[in-house]
Amino acid sequence: MPEPSTRPTGPLRPIELATASVLGTLAVVLTVAGWFLPHLGIVAALAVVPLGVVAHHHRIRALMAATFAAAVLSFLVAGTGTVTNIVECAAMGGLVGIVKRRGWGFGVV
Repeated sequence: MPEPSTRPTGPLRPIELATASVLGTLAVVLTVAGWFLPHLGIVAALAVVPLGVVAHHHRIRALMAATFAAAVLSFLVAGTGTVTNIVECAAMGGLVGIVKRRGWGFGVV
């Protein structure tokens, strides 16, 4: 983990924004596929992984940007049910990603 003085502050860097948008879109695709295709509900649970990767590699601000963009996109595509799923996946993925980034053990999760 970087020293507190070297931690990035201010607006999102381009790599954070690009990663947040691409992985947020992947989370929407997985959620909508699990929402609409019968017997593929487990696919919607895999939407945790892209959002967890954002939380693991970047700051919490990037996770919030990915969550907001994914929630708006999923609302436009499929309605409010998928928005709830995206927010839940962002909460779980964010928790696991931050725990892994800080090097905490499995007992913390």
